[in-house]
Amino acid sequence: MLAQWIESNQWSLLWAELGFAGTGLLALMAGLFLDKKYQAKILSGALLAGGLLILLLFWSQAGPEGSFFSDTLLQDAWSRPMRLFLACCGVLTCFLWRGKARAMEYVYLTYVATAALMLLTQAQHFVLFFVALELASISFIVLIAFEKTSPSSLESGLKYLILAGLSTALMLFGIVLLYGYNTHGDPLSFEGLRMFLEKNADLPLVQAGVLLLLVGLFFKIGFFPFQSWIPDVYSGAPAPTAAFLAVASKAAGFFVLIRLFFAPGPLAPLAPLLLPIISILTILTLLFGSFSALTQKHPNKLMGLSGVVHAGYLMLGFLAAFYQTKALTLLIPYLYAYLLGSFCVFGALQNRKPEATQPLSPFMASVLTLGLASLCGIPPLVGFTTKTLIFIAALQARLYLLVAVAVLAVVFSVYYYLSWVRTQWFSGIAPAIAISDRPLKTLLFLMALASLLLGLVPWMLIEGRS
Repeated sequence: MLAQWIESNQWSLLWAELGFAGTGLLALMAGLFLDKKYQAKILSGALLAGGLLILLLFWSQAGPEGSFFSDTLLQDAWSRPMRLFLACCGVLTCFLWRGKARAMEYVYLTYVATAALMLLTQAQHFVLFFVALELASISFIVLIAFEKTSPSSLESGLKYLILAGLSTALMLFGIVLLYGYNTHGDPLSFEGLRMFLEKNADLPLVQAGVLLLLVGLFFKIGFFPFQSWIPDVYSGAPAPTAAFLAVASKAAGFFVLIRLFFAPGPLAPLAPLLLPIISILTILTLLFGSFSALTQKHPNKLMGLSGVVHAGYLMLGFLAAFYQTKALTLLIPYLYAYLLGSFCVFGALQNRKPEATQPLSPFMASVLTLGLASLCGIPPLVGFTTKTLIFIAALQARLYLLVAVAVLAVVFSVYYYLSWVRTQWFSGIAPAIAISDRPLKTLLFLMALASLLLGLVPWMLIEGRS
């Protein structure tokens, strides 16, 4: 038994996670012991290492598939695209923090959170699932409150700490209920839970446990009615952190949902009960996010509320996958479109205080406009293409009411996104903020260009998923 346990612990399979965690730790230690004049070089090295890990993930061949680490971790065809997406989020976030204070600490926390989210998407056991989730949550709390001289940043961190703790408690209570009833094999493993639910899906307390588990995940992705924290937390968080939280946390939540419901997911036996509930919540998510964003003027809060709407679009594709399995392959391309749009917007805003109304330079305003247009779904940008593909898949799945509400949400988004664009270009209330950071400008230009080119050739993203 000991030999079998040792054989299942193939640490080489986690080279990407170990690479990010190790790079972050080395950057932190170097920042502590080396002179400050070397910090720019240390940060450049950390970014270079993160970029190298992304390239290795992109070009790596599919490794052995199956369960490892005593059946707590699963690697399959979805593992590489999930890990690659989260790695891109982590490196882009650290790049946006260039030139700011305590960069080494920020890199460490971001890379640790990235590694934790990558582990979370591969978890097949509730122990690993919970530890990875909490490691990421603790890192997010510190990253949100990272600007310790800013009262709004500290307030946002405190709000996230309290609400994340509440959602974690509810999720843990749900896991305990499932653990207490499960008598099939390892009661904390996903496989044991699936075997148990296949025969006991009608038990009320078991159903309550599953719902409480989903509450914790819905909190992470900002799904109605667990989205109330988003505007307040985003309003005070640093722009790179807000981008990381908006994209990476939401993506990880949906990746976990894929693990729980598909191929073969432990919650699949409860799908007939849960799908009507999730469908109603999807409609409410789209409507709440859209109506709330109509009157919102604060940039970070508006992006947070728009993220709630995008969670509804993603859930539309997720629901369509129960009737059209190929719809699952559209979620990652949509997330890449959301990543490009969100990082363009937050990257353009990062040198402006959250409360400020000062306009941006023409270049930054152009990047902001392209990012918002992609998030809105204006052709020929990638946001339009990926959103259209999800709508088509939902129509093929005969989710007509959901598609109608989603189209209405798109109409609303045209108003609140383009109102922001109009205000930015034509307000003229103060001199524009001048940005001299050439690497930042280059990155934002490349992301804006990618939003345009990938909209014209979307099959590059769809084929790249595998």
